[in-house]
Amino acid sequence: MKTKREKRREGARKSLKERSFEFQEITKEFWNSNPPKGLTKVFRNNLFTVLVYDNVKDLHGDKSCRAMVKHNFGKRVGWKELQFIKNGIFGAESLGYQYLPPESVLVDKVNMYWFFVKRIKE
Repeated sequence: MKTKREKRREGARKSLKERSFEFQEITKEFWNSNPPKGLTKVFRNNLFTVLVYDNVKDLHGDKSCRAMVKHNFGKRVGWKELQFIKNGIFGAESLGYQYLPPESVLVDKVNMYWFFVKRIKE
């Protein structure tokens, strides 16, 4: 019988073999057994993993989605990739934005990127 960890690894390997740029939602049964507080969804394709936290207050006090993006192979993520991710998960008509912190509180040890998303009603 396979452990949860083995199932997660097998699912990740299968996903990478498919070489799909389309994002797939990862069900909760394949998440880490101790997910971060507030995490509501996880998406993955062959290049990126995206963790989504819904109903998070931004610096203006507005409720938004907060997304954490990480390249699966540890590479840097550029603006075009963030736009692709925003469109692929939240829709082309959603508004994504980032805050760039003061140098005194900057933490830049991992190629991990955060942005907020507001869905624009049509």
